Amino acid sequence: MGPNQHPSPDIYPGLDDELDAVYERNVAEGIAAPITEAGREDLEEIVEEQLQQQAPNIAQPEHVKPEELQAWAGPSLVEASTAWQKYSNPIGKPEGPPKPHSVFAELVSSNPNFYPTLERLYNAKQALKTPGEIDQAGEKVGDSMKLVLIPWQAIYDELADFPNWINRLRGAQQVASKDDYINDHLAKAIREDQPMYRDSETPSKLLRPSEYLSQKIARDGPWGVILAQASPQAGILRLKGQSPNQLTVNGDNHLEITGQKVDAMGVFEWIALTLQEDPRQLSSKDYSWFLANRLDVNGGPYVPNGGWLGDRVRSYLNRADYQLGNGRPRLAVS
Repeated sequence: MGPNQHPSPDIYPGLDDELDAVYERNVAEGIAAPITEAGREDLEEIVEEQLQQQAPNIAQPEHVKPEELQAWAGPSLVEASTAWQKYSNPIGKPEGPPKPHSVFAELVSSNPNFYPTLERLYNAKQALKTPGEIDQAGEKVGDSMKLVLIPWQAIYDELADFPNWINRLRGAQQVASKDDYINDHLAKAIREDQPMYRDSETPSKLLRPSEYLSQKIARDGPWGVILAQASPQAGILRLKGQSPNQLTVNGDNHLEITGQKVDAMGVFEWIALTLQEDPRQLSSKDYSWFLANRLDVNGGPYVPNGGWLGDRVRSYLNRADYQLGNGRPRLAVS
């Protein structure tokens, strides 16, 4: 095989071995002639061409035109940007929150992958509208997924003082009567830059907050956009009560629904969601698992979860094998 060619996919496991055995027997019996190296390369080129010709027959989402993406996302992003205006600069260094009247222009200029990201989120939302996947209220999961702006740069800049930074923003939000509760181990992991974010490509690999945020900033610029479940109760009905270990195969796999990775909700995404939306309407009667996070505490794996309890936003930490009767993953696509 040439240096720029790729091996054919093993579509039917075991079939290659069976065909090789038949071919070797035919050569031994004089029915077939041994193939030369040149002939092998010619054959591989033909197979590769056939596979490429057949590839378009595989169902793939069509590209969405930029104007269609603007029509879909525009109102939601203007609403999101308006919500962030209450927080004083420099929330999203260096430019602050995108201004509502020009949110697309500002995001396009600062986010190098804005349209590809938006297209991916659009396709994810459509896929999650499948009738078979419903939330606790019996609604399609896709209908509860909302675009959320994430100030990656501002979070990165405030890692060492993360809880106090949140409390300053809560004061501007004027909803909670008390400062956020953040579990001590979780706050320490953020402050001391301990591994706690599951890698998007290799979920068993844990990234430090600074590594994770640096990747996000390189991809999105100071402000990113995710698709997050903004319904009062988290998750989908059929996953009620399952532990993070069950949902992610002990942290080794992503949680997928209708072919979409939906476990991108971590503590940073959660805080951004509660700052953009009314936090009193998010998990006041249940718990939202943050499956993007997984950290070691005293030699064991733990996963955060959160909600609104009484008068403030809370971010807890529980064992990864803990089964909360009213705990479900708050879905997010990044």
